[in-house]
Amino acid sequence: MRLLLNGMPSGVVICDPVGVYLYINPAARKIFSKELRDNEGTKVQDCHPAEMREKVEDSLEAFRKGEKRMTVDRFSSGDRTVRETMLGLWDGDEYLGMACVYEDITDLVGQENKD
Repeated sequence: MRLLLNGMPSGVVICDPVGVYLYINPAARKIFSKELRDNEGTKVQDCHPAEMREKVEDSLEAFRKGEKRMTVDRFSSGDRTVRETMLGLWDGDEYLGMACVYEDITDLVGQENKD
């Protein structure tokens, strides 16, 4: 599985049920540069600016409670635009954590703005 995730062009981040980074693939490290470089084993909340932590915690809690199964969002990272898809990982009724997939969509957004 790690071989597959390491070769993906999209960034992939996997967290445990309480929001601790378990895995960060090379593409995610490239998208976020310094921010995710050495964060495996760190809580997600601790890797976000203070003003974002409450929103991050609320989102994690919604996934833990099963109120959310998937979300899609868009944000800026430096001069790039990134699409984030967050997926709850479940085994029946047991919440195992979350997978986040990050795609650099800067070129797509640039094309949208031209049309």
